Amino acid sequence: MIRIDGNSCLNQRYKKSECNRCRIACPSKCIQEDLKVNSNDCDDCGICLSVCPAEAISSSEVSSKDLQELITADESCLVLSCRLRDKQSSWRCLGFIDIRLIFSLILSGAKKNRQIVIKNQLCNTCKPQVGKYLNELFHEANKILILAEKNPIIQGFNSDSIRMHETLISRRNLFKSIIRKGAKFLSESLDEEKIFGRQSRQMLFSQYESSIDIPIMEPTALFNAISYSDSCNACASCEKICPQNAIKIKEQGEKLEFYHNSRVCSGCEICIVNCPQEAITLKFATYLGIYKVAEHKLPRCVQCGNLYMPIANQEICIQCMLKNPLKIDWL
Repeated sequence: MIRIDGNSCLNQRYKKSECNRCRIACPSKCIQEDLKVNSNDCDDCGICLSVCPAEAISSSEVSSKDLQELITADESCLVLSCRLRDKQSSWRCLGFIDIRLIFSLILSGAKKNRQIVIKNQLCNTCKPQVGKYLNELFHEANKILILAEKNPIIQGFNSDSIRMHETLISRRNLFKSIIRKGAKFLSESLDEEKIFGRQSRQMLFSQYESSIDIPIMEPTALFNAISYSDSCNACASCEKICPQNAIKIKEQGEKLEFYHNSRVCSGCEICIVNCPQEAITLKFATYLGIYKVAEHKLPRCVQCGNLYMPIANQEICIQCMLKNPLKIDWL
């Protein structure tokens, strides 16, 4: 029971976007080009939720209330498992887990250092693509957690020594069973937002992300860094269009300083496809936090000679545009 919100999808919001991550990542290949989901093929692995940079995908298996209860749980140790590993689990599969959710769970605990245990021993045989994704995720996450002096994630067979002394959110299983058996009836008779309620991982993570700040680290695919080429003309359109507000620009005299927050950047590439100078590239992050990544001089208007912030490729300032409206050619 997967739903894709077309209004939130990057391809619907931005004309130049050609995001295809959900369709590429889906092991069942059940997501069609028109964003419709073939429910007969979908096995609720949740990977599409993890890879969508716009968080446009929701699932009845992963409710906003479930995630919020995890975040606010008093336990110093959270044990997460799929329903195959633990029949009382709230989730059919753990593919929905991503780096921001993991960090939010850790940082929301006591002393901002909660222990996370993942019972994913069966993933490699049950759903190999999910198993590979989770193994790579936790391997890279632990590198960052060690640098940040946080408890590394305990997973796989190493988790056998951890007693599952509590079952999290199991009281919702009955309701979820009703949803699965009566999906068609419920979708027609109930408010879908109650079934597919989304919880933004970005929003969750924003409450805790400042707790992790790493100026130098090995490149990691879990986060994105940004770079600008010399062709940048300081139009600042990247700051205006970034959906996550990950780019901040400060005016310093005759130049602009570009700052990037790798913690909140989703790697959606909207800045890249909309840069009029094609000056932006994304790469694996080598820092975690808000850092200065570039500086570029402001151009001078070809008519009046004053410094100005251009609009796209326009070579004259706004004041000169207003004086000569017929010469505006950037629309």
